[in-house]
Amino acid sequence: MNVSASATYKTPELPLPGVLHAWDSTTTSALLDQVDIGSFQPDKVFTRNNAEILTALATAAYAAPEDQEAHLDKQGAVRSFHFLDSANNEKLGIHAPDAGTQVSVVETDKALLVAARGTQPPWLGNLGKEDEFAWNDLGSDLDAVPVSNYDGSALVHEGFKRQADAIWDQLSPYLQTAIASHKEVHLAGHSLGAAVALELADRMHDQLGVLPESVMRMGGPDIGWGDEKKHLDQIGLSDHTINIVNGGDPVPLALPKGKAAGSEIYFDRNGAADTSGGSHVFDRFAIKASDIVTGHALIPMYRHFPQFYAAGLQDPANGSILDELGNRLNQA
Repeated sequence: MNVSASATYKTPELPLPGVLHAWDSTTTSALLDQVDIGSFQPDKVFTRNNAEILTALATAAYAAPEDQEAHLDKQGAVRSFHFLDSANNEKLGIHAPDAGTQVSVVETDKALLVAARGTQPPWLGNLGKEDEFAWNDLGSDLDAVPVSNYDGSALVHEGFKRQADAIWDQLSPYLQTAIASHKEVHLAGHSLGAAVALELADRMHDQLGVLPESVMRMGGPDIGWGDEKKHLDQIGLSDHTINIVNGGDPVPLALPKGKAAGSEIYFDRNGAADTSGGSHVFDRFAIKASDIVTGHALIPMYRHFPQFYAAGLQDPANGSILDELGNRLNQA
């Protein structure tokens, strides 16, 4: 069934002067103030509100830990916040090499929310330090060599798997504690963070025997090809995975011949949500043509900004279609 919304307004245009600051630590962490983590529903695979909260966490994951903590301290439902960084592996006695992976872990009474940081923009550097660009991120993005997945049934993108493996030993104790205390686990990420989140979910199933309640991926590339999609379908992880794609964002199409697993929410050139699937070739072409006219094409990653993902979820006109998706996924 072709399901799409009819949005009442187009996605907000971020002004070209100063647009790069849309990714800075202060701006990304401030998105947490737009949501109420206390309203999160841990037992749901998808709700519009849950998606907004996980998008805010995934966006804030780009921020310095002190900026994240400053905003999370305003959230009464948050019981703890932990910033995990693979740069600390050696100090912690963990043998996994540092891949530049950073993950934010937020605990509430009934849930563990895990957000992996995406590729750090080169104009900001690592955590806002101009002279410290996270080259590990770029290396991981480009390292598309096929390697075995966790149970040996399929091939996946080496760089994405390496990023997940670099943080696993730090994250695993939090996952195990959450599972033992019957808390639901939800993973999220934007861009590279979306790929890392899905890899972590796959390893969680392989080593801990449990699936997360949801994996929310915003603007994320595929992690593998047809055999990996088949694997994720077979273990049931696809039923818990939501891929949100903003029209004109090139990153979800970055892996040649990659196959996406899970449900898709596509935001078209008018900001309308579409869950029907498909390639959306005409809409993508129309967006590209529009960006050439407006000058936004000068910034190839413009449509990748996480603010567009937050705007699509917050658009009231998309409410009914997102609720319908939630009803379907939560009953599966």
